[in-house]
Amino acid sequence: MMRWSVVFVAFTVLSTVPGRGDPPRPPAEADEGAGAGTVVDVLSADPRLNTFRIAIREAGLRETLSAAGPFTLFAPTNEAFRALPDGKIAQLLKPESRQSLIDLLTHHVVRKRLNADEVEAVSGMDSLSGEQLNVSDNGGEVRINGAKILQADADAANGFVHVIDRVWLAD
Repeated sequence: MMRWSVVFVAFTVLSTVPGRGDPPRPPAEADEGAGAGTVVDVLSADPRLNTFRIAIREAGLRETLSAAGPFTLFAPTNEAFRALPDGKIAQLLKPESRQSLIDLLTHHVVRKRLNADEVEAVSGMDSLSGEQLNVSDNGGEVRINGAKILQADADAANGFVHVIDRVWLAD
């Protein structure tokens, strides 16, 4: 538990330094969407998503997700990352685990622009990692791969971000 706490504190400290280590981002050129910035900008504006944003940067996906898209991100909260087994994040951040980190993160991204109503209307969708995301209705509460949507429809120029309560580990 102590090891995870140290990693999480490091994430938190790093996330408070604006732009630290972030490469310059190209402007989004999406033909859809009313959001002012990209899905990465949406992540940056929400402190509950710092761990996800930092992991995206460490995996080298920031530029990809700042492009035109379209993208739908199912972004786990910092609390969702804390719920992972001890040492999991530290392991994923090792250079030799970069592909595993990329797989985990792209499992949370769909290459479509889907608002909450559109997500609710489908039974499943393919993530960028190639894994299937299953949509279910549990008594009026829509869940994706068992995750509850805590906040829906954070609009960006290149897609939507939906905040979820768990991290999906790629199969």
